[in-house]
Amino acid sequence: MHKPGKALLESFLLTAAEGVTVHDAAGRIVYTNPAAERILRLQTRQVVGRTSSDIEVGTLREDGSVFPAGEHPVMVTLRTGRACTGVVMGIQHDDRLRTWISINSASVSDASNRDAKVLTVFSDITRYIENERSLRDVSERLRRSNSALQETEARLRTVVQSIPDMVWAKDLDGVYVDCNPEFERFFGAGAAEIIGKTDYDFVDRQQADFFREKDALALASGSSSMNEEFIKYASDGHGVLLETIKTPMRDAAGDVIGILGIARDITARRDVEDQLRRAVAKLEILKDEFQELARTDALTGLANRRSFDEALKAEFLRSRRFLTPAALLMIDIDHFKPINDAHGHAVGDRALVALAATLKTTSRVTDLAARFGGEEFVVLLTGTTLSGGLETAERLRLAIAQINVAAASESFGFTASIGVTTFRPDDGDWSEAVARADHAMYRAKALGRNRVESTT
Repeated sequence: MHKPGKALLESFLLTAAEGVTVHDAAGRIVYTNPAAERILRLQTRQVVGRTSSDIEVGTLREDGSVFPAGEHPVMVTLRTGRACTGVVMGIQHDDRLRTWISINSASVSDASNRDAKVLTVFSDITRYIENERSLRDVSERLRRSNSALQETEARLRTVVQSIPDMVWAKDLDGVYVDCNPEFERFFGAGAAEIIGKTDYDFVDRQQADFFREKDALALASGSSSMNEEFIKYASDGHGVLLETIKTPMRDAAGDVIGILGIARDITARRDVEDQLRRAVAKLEILKDEFQELARTDALTGLANRRSFDEALKAEFLRSRRFLTPAALLMIDIDHFKPINDAHGHAVGDRALVALAATLKTTSRVTDLAARFGGEEFVVLLTGTTLSGGLETAERLRLAIAQINVAAASESFGFTASIGVTTFRPDDGDWSEAVARADHAMYRAKALGRNRVESTT
């Protein structure tokens, strides 16, 4: 089955700048795209089949401490079902080389929720982290060395003015004391118009209250805090989703004097994540459909030979272990070749479909009917003795004899010969029961057809 979106999805995953991995229910990586290999500096063979904690690289928190394996977004999502967003993790490649990534994870599963997986999308934010640290380092240098104040301030200004993210600073009263050009575009005003004013001078009260609430949380925690927020640019009204980090600013004595904010537009990234989640969900549906097709006879809708053999083997082992009976019916349409010769293969197929429909309506929920090949069908009756199998076979023989198939100029009926057997204690495997049922079916044909014969 061809789905036009599949090629587009594969192309996207191959060319995407964001790293994408898919993990199974045990946390093992089952898929990684080229961007993920590039960002992690690892090859597919080094990651596929392993959990994130098994990959031979070090993982760090922002403060340099070890990132616990159990707190990895993949493990959190698997354990709780909750999506994780914006988790920052450092990848230690060697003593001097370190990559920082921002990870988002979400759970995806099939309709029955039996095949849960976790999708992760991550991006290289090394430059973003380094810029943030550069800002903090500059502030620290200002505190330690008044003699280098002007040089450090100029360096800080260069970083703030050049990075593509919004950067701003407020005092404890929420009054702006500085901002960069990207933030000026957000408010639609120059720095001279922004400095000395508050959020309430530029956005509606609800939005301003939200900004002040997040400021208060960061100040109360005394450390960096991250959140996502949807805002509209005052300059042209277009909306963006921001990933915002707010950090308390301190003076030389260590007292908090305000708050520093850095915000990155993650709208496009979130759109990509949503598209990937939808695509993965569609792939899961396709996988289930393909699996169902692989186990079903296309003409009759019954189980095919392969899936029946698997079920028969499992029932044989269960019957042997728990000493429970099971009967096997082998069914073959009488004089099927003359039907095809007289009416054509299309009408012959209708006869097969009609017989399959009769099997479905006369079988119990616990029984399994399958097309064994050509005009041969087979039914597994669990928990059924030989006498019970013979009774079922006789009812089925009579029901088949009542089938009426429409042809071009007339309708016709047909009969079937049925062989019945059960599992025996001395059977080496399930195929011996199949052979006995087949032998009994051919004996029914030899004795005149349209009858039931058995063998023990």
